[in-house]
Amino acid sequence: MELSAFLNISLSLLEWLAIMGLTQSILIVAYIIVRLYNWRQAVLPMFYFSVLGLAFLTQFALRLEDIEGILRIVLWSCWALIPPLSYLLILQISYSKPPRWREYWIVFLPIIVLSFILMMNKSGNVCGIDDAYYCSRLFEWFHLSSGVIGSMSLLFLFSNQDLFKVMRDKNKGGYERYWLVISLIIMNMGGAAVNILRSSEANIPQNIADAVLLVMGLGFVYVTTTMFFRIYPPALSLKGGGLKKKIADLDSLSEEDYSIALKIQDLIELDKLYHEPSFSRADLARELNISESALSGIINTAFGKTLPQILNENRVEDAKRMLKDVKIPIQTIAFEVGFNSLPSFNRVFKNITGKSPSIYRSEKLKA
Repeated sequence: MELSAFLNISLSLLEWLAIMGLTQSILIVAYIIVRLYNWRQAVLPMFYFSVLGLAFLTQFALRLEDIEGILRIVLWSCWALIPPLSYLLILQISYSKPPRWREYWIVFLPIIVLSFILMMNKSGNVCGIDDAYYCSRLFEWFHLSSGVIGSMSLLFLFSNQDLFKVMRDKNKGGYERYWLVISLIIMNMGGAAVNILRSSEANIPQNIADAVLLVMGLGFVYVTTTMFFRIYPPALSLKGGGLKKKIADLDSLSEEDYSIALKIQDLIELDKLYHEPSFSRADLARELNISESALSGIINTAFGKTLPQILNENRVEDAKRMLKDVKIPIQTIAFEVGFNSLPSFNRVFKNITGKSPSIYRSEKLKA
């Protein structure tokens, strides 16, 4: 088939579904690249949606009939990789950290199966020596093995008995995680069933099977766009270039801890809770619905400082801006930014800037 046929604007329903899925997958990968804070935790979801996007792209490319056999193998490889990757992604979503390296062996299952089937076919045990290299029996083997791989991935998943208990923890955004994981499980159960049925006597028509897989993939992508971004919060803040630049050790924070750190930043920088002189660690812990000890650990890891240090530094920054206006008395500034007395304001301001408020003001005026 010529390139002009590939670019023909007359598209079938399957091709439109494939384009929609590809577009959404690209957007998700782009979002992860630009916004996700922890690259170690970003690798798996990026790879997952890249494979899913490749499946959509290959489905669209099937209009190139001259290389349909090769494209079908690529398409099978993508769909066969989805269940093992889903297993790993579910583990990461549930436990808020990348799976252990020993868990990644499952990704090699499709590679081993593909190599074995192609070797069997080359020796004439699948399509036969005199038959075409790509035959219906070859893809029956592929589809059956894909269903088996999907079933094995689900079996390994359900062997993690505490998985769903972890996801239901509301204090860790469990509801969003729970439904995202449920959608992944449904997608993979449906995919395994379709592949097993299309390789059996039921012999589901190829276009029907392709459509079902596309719709399930699109359904998961849609769920992801509504839930995934809440689980992996943006690394860019509305102010000051974001928390990313302020974290000393990204790998020490889980997604939940990072999400809490973002909330702390918003409460401090946007809501300016430090303007309340009596605001304390206990108040912030109640606001976030976590323990004070957990709060201290997150703050120390995320910001490398204690909460009083963070509050006082923000108070001093506000005071420095207000000191430029000579019409505002220094005592008024002290109370406005959250100090409960002028002496404590003077002491903290000098400790942070090395100058008293009055000297700082006079130097700024001269400048």
